[in-house]
Amino acid sequence: MKTISNGMSGFLFLPFLLLTLPVAMKAQFAFTTNDGAITITRYTGSGGTIAIPSTTNGLPVTSIAAGAFGISNGGGLVSKSSVTIPYSITNIASEEFALCLGLTAITVDTNNPAYSSVAGVLFDKSQTTLLQYPGGIGGSYTIPFGVTSIGSEAFYYCLGLTNVIIPDSVICVEAYAFCKCGSLASVALGSGISNIGPDAFGSCSNLSSLTVPNSVTNIGYGAFVECTGLTNVTLGNGITSIASEVFEDCGSLASIAVPNSVTSIENGAFFRCTSLTNVTIPNNVNSISDLAFSGCERLANVVIPNSVNYIGSGAFAGCPNLRSIYFEGNAPNVGQDTYSFVNGIVYYLPGTIGWDVTFEGLPTVLWIPQVQTSDGGFGVETNGFGFNINWASGQTVVVEVCTNFSNPVWQPLQTNTLTGGSSYFSDPQWTNYPDRFYRLKSQ
Repeated sequence: MKTISNGMSGFLFLPFLLLTLPVAMKAQFAFTTNDGAITITRYTGSGGTIAIPSTTNGLPVTSIAAGAFGISNGGGLVSKSSVTIPYSITNIASEEFALCLGLTAITVDTNNPAYSSVAGVLFDKSQTTLLQYPGGIGGSYTIPFGVTSIGSEAFYYCLGLTNVIIPDSVICVEAYAFCKCGSLASVALGSGISNIGPDAFGSCSNLSSLTVPNSVTNIGYGAFVECTGLTNVTLGNGITSIASEVFEDCGSLASIAVPNSVTSIENGAFFRCTSLTNVTIPNNVNSISDLAFSGCERLANVVIPNSVNYIGSGAFAGCPNLRSIYFEGNAPNVGQDTYSFVNGIVYYLPGTIGWDVTFEGLPTVLWIPQVQTSDGGFGVETNGFGFNINWASGQTVVVEVCTNFSNPVWQPLQTNTLTGGSSYFSDPQWTNYPDRFYRLKSQ
């Protein structure tokens, strides 16, 4: 027996090696067994070319749990890696490849009944849902036409992604789809999109310009939160609400025009937009919720349309440069501390009700039409003497004239309806009189 053992030692060692190979392969994965099937719960290897087995211990590998690859190695596959998914896997949880900063390709077995891949990008079998874009691919990407949905966290933390073109076939951009894409400089949203999910573009700090098409009817909370480089936003007229925190901490956003379709501005929608100096609120908005414009340090004036019947707590708190708040309607209901740390004046129109000598601690003054003497429209023009009149949008102002200021007899000269809050007046006959005086009268 001893002689046989020594003489066959090389042959006995080979089977031992073959038996240890599957053990080494399985050591790359932590997994659980349930109802005769394997779920991979964690990848424990060091990256590189990763081939997920179709079976382990004689049981089929059918699922990959949330974060199985994304949380390994202290924050995903940081070294250059690729993953091959076998035909047996029919359930891949969301977040499965989140934070895989070194992942460059995901390849799916063509016989897989649930998933597919195109150029290293993971899709469902029908290729209508983009599930995962590898975090290690940089540059520009055009989503294939035919895709209708961009899945949750599909591009999450793709730090090298710079430009994305979304085709008209896409209807939905799910939550966190492009969140934390710090190098993303431009996004072309297709005209078929109806829904942009919560935090869909959150913390895309390099995104500077955005146009939301009219097809979009819903923008989720925080969809563009912390887009600190965003300077220009055009919102389509399909949305009815500016969602909570949607532009929170967009510190470079200087101007925003809320579309006429919007009826509410939700909690913290423009919270800490520290560069915001100009905001247009349309006459269909009926509520401005808590902290909506709080912390907008450079906001100097705002016009509240007559449709607004409620302003929430702290809606304009922490706006130290807000000097003028113009109300076009009756005094609305308000929450607590609406104007904390504001030292402005509240202006109200003749004929409106609910006003006292103060409003939420701020002094109130009757809002009257004003001749603009400091802009380029004031003075002698080729067709006469003229000036711009500013007041509330839709109001009617009569310009009256007289020729003797010490004993004036005022005569109506021109009736102006202010569209968009202003109107231009011109008097071509002013040279026919040695003196000509003007005044404004509301109608």
